[in-house]
Amino acid sequence: MTLIFLFALLSTPTDRILCDLWTRALTQEAFDAACPVRALEGLRVDVYSLDMQHLCSKPAQSLPRILQDCNLNAALDQYILRIVQPAQSDLLCMVESGHEAAPAPEEIAAQCPGVSDYIIKPAGSRAAADETPFACPVPSLPPIGLGLYDATGSADDLVTYDELPLLAGKLIWFGHVNVTTCEGASGVTPQQVATPCGYLSAYDDVIAWQNQFNAAILSAGQTYGVPARLLKRMMMIESQLWPFYDKGEDGEIGIMQITDNGLDTLLRWDRAIDPDYLARDEIARAWSRNVTRDLFHCQGCDINRAVQAIKVNMPYYARMLAAFRCRAVTLNPALTGADAWRQAVVDFNGSPEYLLKVEQ
Repeated sequence: MTLIFLFALLSTPTDRILCDLWTRALTQEAFDAACPVRALEGLRVDVYSLDMQHLCSKPAQSLPRILQDCNLNAALDQYILRIVQPAQSDLLCMVESGHEAAPAPEEIAAQCPGVSDYIIKPAGSRAAADETPFACPVPSLPPIGLGLYDATGSADDLVTYDELPLLAGKLIWFGHVNVTTCEGASGVTPQQVATPCGYLSAYDDVIAWQNQFNAAILSAGQTYGVPARLLKRMMMIESQLWPFYDKGEDGEIGIMQITDNGLDTLLRWDRAIDPDYLARDEIARAWSRNVTRDLFHCQGCDINRAVQAIKVNMPYYARMLAAFRCRAVTLNPALTGADAWRQAVVDFNGSPEYLLKVEQ
């Protein structure tokens, strides 16, 4: 069996500030409000005076005893507590190679253009073959129609004119729309959402933006038996088709806000991506998900590269949705037609209310 060796390019380890906490009483409610951190394991707490003079550092698990452990004499609100993730490295890019040795500079430049100041870490290997069949057969689409779960005849049938104020705000905020008619205002709120005036300025750009992926969505849907309208609708809801949409609480990425659980579902039910996924241990599975994550998130890209990456990798978005359908019909063989896709939508988001939003 031919192997492809995988290497992770990681940023140079550096301490990452997660949050600052200034409080009279170190209650769980006060901590949760200031620091959206799920677990303190492996984190550090740095204690500063109010004029930011460093006083003490301890493992973050010692937070309840911080006054005692750091020999602090004043009340808690006389200090600033900084929660830090020490020596954190971000995954910048993954490199595939036909040899086990570290990738050569030309391999890195070809697969990760523009990435610099990195460290290399082996990330395992996977089978080179990519023709392993789906865990479920590719579903056949119903006849061409106008419904959400129908097949789509052409890219023109996917044209939408949805009002997307978040997308408009992002286009304005990042300088892709020139706002000159809003009486000196920027046309966007501090939360990067377009104001009514800003939206009028960005209207044509919003329409063009939301329809630039139609051909790629149609092609991917036809290849993997996924209703193209459904695929686009979910992308519009998840991110308004903005590639750099902020991560949510579960680390969601990309225009479909893919979670780690979503990546796990994709790799479990679409066997062509990593045929050995189910046989790997948990650490190796995590690396495999990291490799796959790059297909949905253009790390360090400018806007043009990010848009191109979405178009090139659109088949993987279709495969993601097909994998959720595969899971649904395997667990409940009675599901057919639109009901199978409805269950896939619910499972993708984890909420029946999400299906109502998709279908409205």
